[in-house]
Amino acid sequence: MGPGGPLLPPSGPAIAYPGSSNNSNAVASLVCGILGLATVCLCPVVSPILGITAIALGSRARRVIRSSGGTDGGDGMATGGVITGWIALVLSALLFAAIVAVLLLGVATSRQRVFFNSMCIGSGC
Repeated sequence: MGPGGPLLPPSGPAIAYPGSSNNSNAVASLVCGILGLATVCLCPVVSPILGITAIALGSRARRVIRSSGGTDGGDGMATGGVITGWIALVLSALLFAAIVAVLLLGVATSRQRVFFNSMCIGSGC
């Protein structure tokens, strides 16, 4: 506490340091990748779209960040977006394959039942 009241730090203009701004594509890539992971089970149609978007934005952001000479930041976010995008894409593909396998298995077993039931009718089972 000073003589005239509380001591406050001197105010002045905010200083922007080089390299302190993150690339907006890197941020968008990470957001799309995380949303893609979150929607794998909830909405398997949206998840691969978000995954592909995260991969594309992250790859572009990493190229821009590397060529910026240190004025753009966010390489870690861009890398995280690419990784989460690939994970979302792979999980979506696995879920799609599992759904197709379950549907094909169900169709195959129902056809077998129809076939065996038709054989039993003629032979008096």
